[in-house]
Amino acid sequence: MLRRIAFGLLLAASIPAQAELTCNELVTAADLADFYADDVFFANRVREGSRYDEELSDLVDVLGHIADVEDDRHLFRQVDRLEDSWVDQKWNTFDITLQNITDRLDDLYDRDC
Repeated sequence: MLRRIAFGLLLAASIPAQAELTCNELVTAADLADFYADDVFFANRVREGSRYDEELSDLVDVLGHIADVEDDRHLFRQVDRLEDSWVDQKWNTFDITLQNITDRLDDLYDRDC
């Protein structure tokens, strides 16, 4: 898991502030969100302050950066909801929201690629 989030962080760091994501970056971002949507299903694994909890925090940051780059209101709203569910440890909402984010990233891919 840590390798996937690290790759996501590298991806986000490599995106210029005003550019759009490439098709490959959109696929990678969607795969990353989808991976964690599937994995967070096992909510008993998430302990506050754990490495996994920190990875989810990093994921929220990466997706927030992607929403900034894409300047997409729908994605902004979903990332805000994701952050709220992470803070409140509402893992069912977190999972559903990640699935919505994956769907939106797929929509952006369909639109741009």
